[in-house]
Amino acid sequence: MILTNKMLFKQFLKDHKTLIFCLTLLSLTYFICFLIFRVNYFIFLYPTIIFYLIFIIYCCFEYNKFKKKYLELKQILNVDVDQIVEIIDTQAFDSMELKEFYKIVEKIDREFKKLKNQTKYQNNKLEEDISTWIHQIKIPITAMKLNLEDIDSNQSRELKSELFRIELYVEMILNYFRLKSLSTDYIFVKTDINLVIRNELKRFASEFIKRKITLELHCETFNYVTDEKWLAFVFDQIISNALKYTPNGGVIKISFIDDNLIIEDSGIGISSNDLPRIFERGYTGYNGRIDKRASGLGLYLTKQVCDNLNIPIQLESKLNKGTKVILDLKNTY
Repeated sequence: MILTNKMLFKQFLKDHKTLIFCLTLLSLTYFICFLIFRVNYFIFLYPTIIFYLIFIIYCCFEYNKFKKKYLELKQILNVDVDQIVEIIDTQAFDSMELKEFYKIVEKIDREFKKLKNQTKYQNNKLEEDISTWIHQIKIPITAMKLNLEDIDSNQSRELKSELFRIELYVEMILNYFRLKSLSTDYIFVKTDINLVIRNELKRFASEFIKRKITLELHCETFNYVTDEKWLAFVFDQIISNALKYTPNGGVIKISFIDDNLIIEDSGIGISSNDLPRIFERGYTGYNGRIDKRASGLGLYLTKQVCDNLNIPIQLESKLNKGTKVILDLKNTY
């Protein structure tokens, strides 16, 4: 908030109240001395008027400096924190107090940059370590899937299902770190949405069969300019959630209407109290208390990717009546 001229002038008087008080006290002392010694008051009046005229001129000059410095400092607050010290460095400091204050700001800035670099290095190191771990854990996952490929039993099907779930979680955390990276690779090309959907649904085929969930697919060939890999990730997260919270024997519908990709399930739904926060990182809500494995990352990452792809996402739901996710693709042409 920028102070008005009236407020600024009051602040100026407040900052100089000691000087004003001393000058007033000096004038009163001067006047009392004239009264005691019975000196003609005109001898007192003329120099006093001249003195206060000079003082008023001085105050006007100082007030203009005060106002100018205030507005300059207000402008500095609007720039990036990394540029503040550089801008302050160009300012002229006319008091010892301000010079010493600037030295303190410089010291804080050096410590802040040092801490910032240390934190950045530690975060990069952590991301590299986790990325390495993710790629390493994919090897035994793939090996276990190959070993189970030729075995067909209730136990093997259950193991395949759990392995698939682990694979989804690993991909989710890998994409989480990719999103945080400045070098996230987005390649926008003309993409067949129907083909992307069908390819990703093949990954979930065993889950649909195992849980006897009916899939109703109403999609034709539609081409949009988007990033195929990240759109596939968004679709995977939505389908994974739909499967997670749809009971055995339920229905999942996928349709394309007026540039909107709609994924609707007959699951347990989402509480109206949870809907406003459903895309927040780490928020699991009522359903998270039912499924203790919920991390609250899936929909958060989905929203982040949709924002980066310029795809508005809307979620409608009622408890025990299912959930509908709407992806608006008309801005992706």
